[in-house]
Amino acid sequence: MPNYDILFLDMDGTVLKSDKTVSRRTRNALQAAQAAGVKLVVATGRTLKIAPPIIHELNFDYAIISNGASIYDLKTEERVYHKGFDKEAARVLYELIKDDCDFIEFFADGEILLSKKSHELTKTRDIPSWHKKYFAENKTPIWESDEAYIAAGVPGLEKVGLVRYGSAILDCIRPKLKATGLFNITGSITRSMEINDNTCSKGVAVAELCRRLGIDISRAAAMGDSTNDLTMIKAAGCGVAMGNAKDEVKAVADYITATNDEDGVALFIEEKILGGERI
Repeated sequence: MPNYDILFLDMDGTVLKSDKTVSRRTRNALQAAQAAGVKLVVATGRTLKIAPPIIHELNFDYAIISNGASIYDLKTEERVYHKGFDKEAARVLYELIKDDCDFIEFFADGEILLSKKSHELTKTRDIPSWHKKYFAENKTPIWESDEAYIAAGVPGLEKVGLVRYGSAILDCIRPKLKATGLFNITGSITRSMEINDNTCSKGVAVAELCRRLGIDISRAAAMGDSTNDLTMIKAAGCGVAMGNAKDEVKAVADYITATNDEDGVALFIEEKILGGERI
């Protein structure tokens, strides 16, 4: 019998190596955990359409996306939980960032929604490779303008992403957003900021999914490396920081494993979920 019944896994910097691949050892360990009855859940800042293929290749059970805004049953493709962005909070947010940010990503209903202006900027702007690949498929919803989307009440909005900005801009925006008390502000990729409704986090979604599945949260393990993983690492019965995790993540973890390039996920599964003593 495994030591934990459900495993929540961040992707970037956790399951994925620095080159965005998944090692054979990690694949084997994840499959072994599944065979032992452990439910596998991706818990990512990404939205569903840019989630790594590994979650489908290995038949993960659930996906927590956009830092906890939605939960999908990956077996049925049904969204079973959604904590959307409050439309008034979204309006306040936009007013605070519009003068400094020319490129805004709206994560909504599993997609990344852009204004026409932002969509044009994808051709020249420095953005993450998985975002660039998604935009190149020309399937992203396009609105006339950011203002039009805000005025429409931000339908389906999960998260706002400000990607690849300089620290001077983000450091200017962050205190203004914090002062409102309306937002959960995190980050998982370099020079970027992720903004959710203040009641939305990976930790809330972890607790909600455990409740729905009838799993005591003490029987849950969660693994991550960045600030958007803090709440789920605190919430789970066993919170695990990667060896490459930020110091504040390591500080709250129950256990620190090896880095993402040293098969830290596989090591934890082999030693602490399938073997040895429960942490």
